[in-house]
Amino acid sequence: MTGIWQPIDSENSVFEEPVYSELISELYGSSWYSRLSSAEIDYYRSYIQDGTTLEIGCGTGRLLIPLFEAGCDIYGMDISAPMLERLKEKFPPDQRHRVIQWSVLQVPYPIDDESLDCITVPFSSFSLIHDGYVDRVDENTAFREFYRILRPGGLLIINDARTYIHDKAGGSAAIAQQELDGKEDKDMEGCVQDDTLILTFKQQHSKHGEIKEEWISKFSLKETRIIPELVIREREIVFTRVSDGKVLERQSETIPVWDVEDYPKLGKDAGFEYLKGEETPDFHVSATVNHIFKKPL
Repeated sequence: MTGIWQPIDSENSVFEEPVYSELISELYGSSWYSRLSSAEIDYYRSYIQDGTTLEIGCGTGRLLIPLFEAGCDIYGMDISAPMLERLKEKFPPDQRHRVIQWSVLQVPYPIDDESLDCITVPFSSFSLIHDGYVDRVDENTAFREFYRILRPGGLLIINDARTYIHDKAGGSAAIAQQELDGKEDKDMEGCVQDDTLILTFKQQHSKHGEIKEEWISKFSLKETRIIPELVIREREIVFTRVSDGKVLERQSETIPVWDVEDYPKLGKDAGFEYLKGEETPDFHVSATVNHIFKKPL
């Protein structure tokens, strides 16, 4: 390995998890997943500047490649092999070392202490990296590892779709309605049935044609060390070919969903200084928040 990476023991490099399948990887480049605005690129460039940056959950390079092409010294980490295969094709051969397959919750990363100036977790992916590991949220693993590899004064930027505080007193139905109200997309249809949130998206696939992507989500609360009432989302994702109704794939996930007020607590627990939360209405269809942390000097 070269760049920021230390030698990797291939037998222990990633959790053996079927994350982000071949079908999702194929859809990614032409779907709403890949939307990118010049405002988002310019925003991250303004923070990265001339430093060395690691993007967590880099996927197929939606953001990483434009930043690399803009001259940023940026590296990426993702657990999905199909995603990374597509990403590496976008790099010159001598730069493909910049991305590795690695689970964000497997620590330590193959990176020396205090090696980075900036870490970014864009596109509301921080919750997703905890899929299936809600029992480990008290460890605050990712924040603590981010703290280890950042230089003093280094920045951590985490994007999240929740600009609000969940109505926990209202129960699962109220939370589901808030999640629906927080989304705006011309390609999405949504409703809440009892306490279940159902979102449907239109997708186009080169082989299968039109695909219906359906998210079926339920919410509950979990008592944790840092967040007394942490929202947990259990979601089933179903991909159905519209032409014949054939279900192409099903996935399920169980993730923590942090409120806008929870992120400062996570950062403080790991030693970070919370600088601010910046609302970013021009990044995606719906407004998001970038939580910005600094490792003290």
